[in-house]
Amino acid sequence: MDRADTRYRELDGLRALSVAAVFVFHVVPATPSLFGRGWNPTWQVGGLEIDPPLQVYEYVFHLNVGVQVFFVLSGFLITSMFVRPWLADGLTPELANYTLRRTARIFPAYWVVLFVGSVTWFGLGEIDFPQPFGAWKHATLTYYFFRERYSPDFGGIDYGGLSVSWSLVAEITFYAFVPLWFAVVRRRGGDDRARVATMAAAGCIPVGVVCVLVFAYRTPWQVRTIFGGLVTVFGAGLVSLGIGMVFAVLVADPNRRDRLRSVGEPAARWWGAAGLTFVVLAWPEFPYLQASSGQQVWQRLVQPVIAALLVAPMVFAPGAASRVHRTLRSRPLIWIGTISYGIYLWHTLIINRALERWPMVTRGDDGAIVDVRGAASALAVVAVAAAATLIVAAASWYLIERPILQCAGRLGRARRRRQGSTLAPS
Repeated sequence: MDRADTRYRELDGLRALSVAAVFVFHVVPATPSLFGRGWNPTWQVGGLEIDPPLQVYEYVFHLNVGVQVFFVLSGFLITSMFVRPWLADGLTPELANYTLRRTARIFPAYWVVLFVGSVTWFGLGEIDFPQPFGAWKHATLTYYFFRERYSPDFGGIDYGGLSVSWSLVAEITFYAFVPLWFAVVRRRGGDDRARVATMAAAGCIPVGVVCVLVFAYRTPWQVRTIFGGLVTVFGAGLVSLGIGMVFAVLVADPNRRDRLRSVGEPAARWWGAAGLTFVVLAWPEFPYLQASSGQQVWQRLVQPVIAALLVAPMVFAPGAASRVHRTLRSRPLIWIGTISYGIYLWHTLIINRALERWPMVTRGDDGAIVDVRGAASALAVVAVAAAATLIVAAASWYLIERPILQCAGRLGRARRRRQGSTLAPS
């Protein structure tokens, strides 16, 4: 969720496309008239059990690959903060400023959404906290590690809170993990720092694969424990995060930059491979809420490959002149990428409110569908939800996120002036 380095402006554009994919992932199953009426699995939106269209759900239910792109980007950007100065000059970042910036990036905007979404007088009131001390656990993003309340629903857990906040749990856990990982790498680095760092970063990927397998074939005991929380959220995301870490080490090594730039171009080759892999991923039937363990493993291991193919040319060859690079550097995409964290936080609340106000599907007393809005009406509702999400996300960025990040930056600079530098010798 971190902003892209100024040398990697394409990452903001890629972030815009990723958050758009997540938005479509949540809104399309609730608007069946857009794609015909092949009814199959159920999806709960706006208080109604509706059935997404058979023709498109195989593809739509994999658009959450956008979250894996976010993870690869986080793995790259966060790890770069540590390995770039270390490989170049043997320096290490100051943890106090790092912690301040990470906290300022994630929590303030999230707290606003959590508060607004949990009180009825804002017209939302759809966020609840079913666990004991649930509000505190969600506010601190530790709720995945305290799972007292078990239910037969998807994953066996009564989550509560903001539905997309599971990925924020993975983010902050990763923020805590990277300094520990770096401390081990720095101690073992010796004279061959780049090789040691590359091996240590690559080693995170098989650990993530194991966690994906444990998550897919989990038991009630496993998901109720702190270990289960680490495996379910952070561990299962470690494949994509680990790929981003490998990218960060490769790019930070001065001896590899020229070679990587030639590998990263043309971007169309990488993105074509990503598109083909997405088709292969979506080809088998995938009933999202009723997916088998094997289907979950398939999705969770192929999606990081797609994310890696999308990100690689942007970090290996930043600023390249390819059409893909130029498109991602366009002003509209950069602006959407800049406010993408707010879009991600707010979009499900706004979509649900729009669909409650203008339901797409109505059922009779016997549960049968008695009315489906036409495609034009569905498009209008989706457009309203998208516009409202952009407006609220922009307000979140300009009024909450950016001022707080600027304040954190000023505090960090003042601290550096007192101590002399934000980097310390290794």
